[in-house]
Amino acid sequence: MPKANIIKQVGPIYPEDAIIAKVEGIMIIQPTTDEQGKFLDTKILRSIPLLDKAALAAVKKWIFEPSMINGKPRPAIFPVTVLISLLKYFSRYEWIALRGADHYDYFGKDYPISEA
Repeated sequence: MPKANIIKQVGPIYPEDAIIAKVEGIMIIQPTTDEQGKFLDTKILRSIPLLDKAALAAVKKWIFEPSMINGKPRPAIFPVTVLISLLKYFSRYEWIALRGADHYDYFGKDYPISEA
């Protein structure tokens, strides 16, 4: 089956229980689109249980370009990755605090956590 290009990609909303548990990672989702590129269904290929619902909800909001074969639109099934990362959603200081560290290592140098 052909691959549909993503026209609009919506990021997932980080689940509060996953933040508290410090869970992050990459999920692989397999959406199915119709001839017009409209979302039909999804299947989880790589799961992180605390993040699955957020990843699926985000992918369901994506808009896809119709897949074309020989100039004709076709349905498509293809894998996409969804990253949910504490660092992506928080500043580096908030992320470090969530990790419970009082310093961070940046290119081999140790820096205390402070804005000064």
